[in-house]
Amino acid sequence: MSNKIVILSDSTCDLSLETIKDRKIEIVPLKVCFNTNTYLDGVEINTVKMYELYNQSKILPKTAGVTCEEFMNLFKKLIGENNDVDVIYTGIGSKLSSTYQQALLAKQNLDENLSSHIYLIDSNNLSTGIGLLVLKMCDMRDMGYDALKIFQEANKIVPCIRAQFSVKDLTFLHKGGRCSGTTRFFGTMLRIHPILRVFNGQIILSEKSFGNYEKALKLQIEDISKNINNVDTDYLFITHSMADEEATFIYNNLPSSIKDNFKNIMITKAGCVISSHCGKHTIGILYIKKEPLLTDK
Repeated sequence: MSNKIVILSDSTCDLSLETIKDRKIEIVPLKVCFNTNTYLDGVEINTVKMYELYNQSKILPKTAGVTCEEFMNLFKKLIGENNDVDVIYTGIGSKLSSTYQQALLAKQNLDENLSSHIYLIDSNNLSTGIGLLVLKMCDMRDMGYDALKIFQEANKIVPCIRAQFSVKDLTFLHKGGRCSGTTRFFGTMLRIHPILRVFNGQIILSEKSFGNYEKALKLQIEDISKNINNVDTDYLFITHSMADEEATFIYNNLPSSIKDNFKNIMITKAGCVISSHCGKHTIGILYIKKEPLLTDK
């Protein structure tokens, strides 16, 4: 008989609490730091509170990953004394945070009886780019796949995930050192809205939209529309940071070829990690292509 399988992710996967509960997903929180105060992401702080603290201090929060010791304790707890549980973990990509490396180090520091039950997958992604992978892993678990098979199949999905976000206000990118003051000034004056995409595990500036913000949203709709014949139609995410109106706009403007094809179109709210980097009104359309991404375009 196969061992019980636990799907483990971290708080950056940006799945709703309802989805996490329904799909029986374990979550380990990253940390959000304001000066000397540290909060567990999604447990002690959410995006609304994070923005409130930012408005009070005008200082961007810092984020911290999960430590090796925390992973070791969590793996021991999940696997249990009888070693009858396999844990499959994927979370924020290794080029974006030290969290994956800490999970790897934790596995290496555990004895073989425990470490042989741990499978680690580098998502090379963030937000619901991770969430897409997690839900596909849950599907495989529920279909009766063993841990090794899920691990192998999930690694094939990783390079196929299309994660992109448009940014309305360059303030957070600027304060976080991700664009120069000159770029921010002219970007604000000219109403430039960048579209950021995850490619090869890194966040890159893929396109720029000029004028009103709806143009940037329409570019994302055009992207999924042109790829509709080459997508995995199980899940589509519209993920945003306090951009409810923009999320409604995107959903209402998705063509029927998309709405009729996808089994699940899910609107989710970004957690503190993506929000602390990109700010309010950041919003993205995320999905899985049938073939690996060869370019960010």
